[in-house]
Amino acid sequence: MLKIQDICFGYDANNLVLDRINLDIEKGEFVALIGPNGGGKSTLVKLLLGLLSAKSGSMQLFGGSIADGRSRVGYLPQYAHLDFSYPITVGEVVRASLMAGNPWRKRQKNDQLKLQETLEEFSLSPLQNRPLSDLSGGQRQRVFLARAMIHDPELLILDEPTTALDAKSENHFYHWLQGLVPQKTVILVSHDLSVVSRIATKVCCLNKTLVTHASGESFSPNELDEIYPCAVEFFAHGHPHRVVGHHHHG
Repeated sequence: MLKIQDICFGYDANNLVLDRINLDIEKGEFVALIGPNGGGKSTLVKLLLGLLSAKSGSMQLFGGSIADGRSRVGYLPQYAHLDFSYPITVGEVVRASLMAGNPWRKRQKNDQLKLQETLEEFSLSPLQNRPLSDLSGGQRQRVFLARAMIHDPELLILDEPTTALDAKSENHFYHWLQGLVPQKTVILVSHDLSVVSRIATKVCCLNKTLVTHASGESFSPNELDEIYPCAVEFFAHGHPHRVVGHHHHG
């Protein structure tokens, strides 16, 4: 589904943000992308969405170019980057996704049906005409999930999707997300390692370079040195959580 080979990217000629990134993602995988702030996670997502172009290397999506595959991708942006003061209703936000990549597209006969079905799926029908600015954090997140899902994408990219959610809403969200796999392929950018270890099938650790592991696979000290420029503690999840090891950055 997604093949990345030797991708390099930098915002200037002297400093690479991504250095020789290689990654294969198969249909139906749940991939977690983790790493420190500034490690290149958002940059890699922008490359996957076609918002940036790599300096070198190649990327294939659904066997073709990133641009050709973009319509088959759903994207939920990072909550902190959204402007909720813009005067737009819930229905307008969700419907706008149908126009993505083609602002001159004429409304299709089944657009309204798609909108109503999607609003119903995310329990947003009663809020359809409400301004986005009037909603709670959990309600807004449901709106942007509906926006990402209305065109039934094959690949779903989620950038820190639970930042604004309370514990109950977060649990509901992850339960829904698990239900998508293996019908959908999911890339989740997250700092929530407890969730990553529980539901991801592949963990990608990014800090300029990329190290990929199957879920639950051990990390070597040398690999952790490359990824995290700080001390790291390993936790075993359960009740109670407990520290089972330490890695002090060398």
